[in-house]
Amino acid sequence: MPPIARKRTFCTAITQSLYDGMNAVQELNGAAPPSQTANLLTGLRIDEYFTRTDTATSTFLADALGSTIGLVTSNNGPIATNYTYQPFGATTAGGSANGNSYEFTGRENDGTGSYFYRARYYPRPSRDSLRKTRWISTAAMLTSTTWWETPRLTS
Repeated sequence: MPPIARKRTFCTAITQSLYDGMNAVQELNGAAPPSQTANLLTGLRIDEYFTRTDTATSTFLADALGSTIGLVTSNNGPIATNYTYQPFGATTAGGSANGNSYEFTGRENDGTGSYFYRARYYPRPSRDSLRKTRWISTAAMLTSTTWWETPRLTS
């Protein structure tokens, strides 16, 4: 399978990614023609990142969800950048700044609080939007005839 490219905009900067299967392996700037800004060493699983090399090589430290909890920039060195997460992915980064965008569950944060989950963006929900959300069971969804009707349960 040949590598594919995808463009995305982080705030005002356009960044392109070169993919090998499901994982990004190279980041390119938005110039014409684009030039390389970072290389990523990935694993066999989706969103499994080991290192990111731009001006220096950073090693990813991840938790059980695949969320980046730290970046180490030197061999056996201290954590240069650490990440903490609130529920639903609200991210706080501490330490030295870097160009890493792979954060909560290994997904790309576009800088506005939205994460790219393959086919679409998911904004981090607020408490107000969670209160207004109407939760519908899978059984109710399957018994309705069209998606815009009010789901109803049948016996």
